[in-house]
Amino acid sequence: MRGLKGKAAIVTGAAQGIGKAIAERLSEEGADVLWADIDEQRVQESQRASGGGVSMKVDISKESDVEHMVSIAVEVFGRLDILINNAARFVFATATDITDEDWDQVLGTNVRGTSFATKHAARAMVAAKTAGAIVNIASTSAFVAQPGFVPYSTSKGAILQMTRVSALDLGKAGIRVNALCPGPILTSGSARHAASAGKTLEELCQEMTEPLIIKRMGQPSEVAAAAAFLASEESSFITGTTVTIDGGLTAI
Repeated sequence: MRGLKGKAAIVTGAAQGIGKAIAERLSEEGADVLWADIDEQRVQESQRASGGGVSMKVDISKESDVEHMVSIAVEVFGRLDILINNAARFVFATATDITDEDWDQVLGTNVRGTSFATKHAARAMVAAKTAGAIVNIASTSAFVAQPGFVPYSTSKGAILQMTRVSALDLGKAGIRVNALCPGPILTSGSARHAASAGKTLEELCQEMTEPLIIKRMGQPSEVAAAAAFLASEESSFITGTTVTIDGGLTAI
C-alpha cells in the first residue's frame, strides 16, 4: 500500500478481532504500530506474534491513559501519522432495560474514548506538521436498527457525526478523518452476541447473512484492507466520509 512504509500508527482495541487484523495489516505494509488494548496480556501476545511494533495497556475511557499512549508512540517512533480508533465496548440493552452503568460503559469508551484519542493524536500530528490520517471504526448498527442495541447503536451513530465534524476541524492542518462501518463480521464478539440473543453462533450467522447480497459473514482481514487504504496516501483526497463493509446490507 503506497504511503504506509515508514509511517507510525496507533491501533486501539488491537488485542483481537478487527483491531488485531488492522494492526497486522499496517505492520505488513511497513508501518510502525503501537498496539493498544485494555487486555494487556492478550495485546502483548498479538503484537509479539506479528513480529513488529510495541504494545501497551490502555483504557481509552481515561484521558490520562490516552495522552500517555500518544506520547509513547511519538517517543518510540519519532512521529505519529495514523490513528485507528477501533476500541469499543459491546453492551446490549433495550430501551426499557438500559441502565446508567450501560450508558457509562458504552459512551465512556466508544464516544469519549474515541474523542480523547482523536484529540491527543491530532495534537501530536499538528505539532509535527504531519499530514495524518484518522480512521474511526463505526458500524452498520449506526444505520440499521436491531432489537436490544440501544447503547451500542447510539454510540456508533455518534462516531459518524464525530468523524464528519473532526474532518472539518482538522482539514486545515492536513489531517484526514474517515469512518468504516463493518456489517456482519465474524469475530470472537459474534459468539458473545449470539449468547446474548440466546442463539448458537451458527444460528446467528445464518440470520445475519440472510439479508445480505453476498451470502456470508465478512472477515476481519477485509475490514483491515479498507482501513489500510484510508490510512494510506492512496486515499489522499478522501475525508469526512464513511465506507461500509457489509456484504450489501445497507444497499437493500
